[in-house]
Amino acid sequence: LDLGGGLTNLSLFVKGGIVYTGTVPLGGENITQDIAFLLKVPISVAEDVKIKYGTALQDLVNEEEVIEVMQYGGKKKKLVKRRLISVVIRER
Repeated sequence: LDLGGGLTNLSLFVKGGIVYTGTVPLGGENITQDIAFLLKVPISVAEDVKIKYGTALQDLVNEEEVIEVMQYGGKKKKLVKRRLISVVIRER
């Protein structure tokens, strides 16, 4: 599985040989856009949040853990549960 910015490529191997390959028009940029929309933050902030705090393994994130996220304009921060980020990534 190769998750790129706009595409995800996959290969299925059986007994050491490729039996299927495919491409899905979905990538990391889509996840970043989802985070930006949900948190109402700029794309650059959403990308930073995804890289620093993102995981698809929701159970690894403490339900009470919060992160500070810079809002539009860069003047105020808001607190967001980190688990919310993992839910967005997992669902996508």
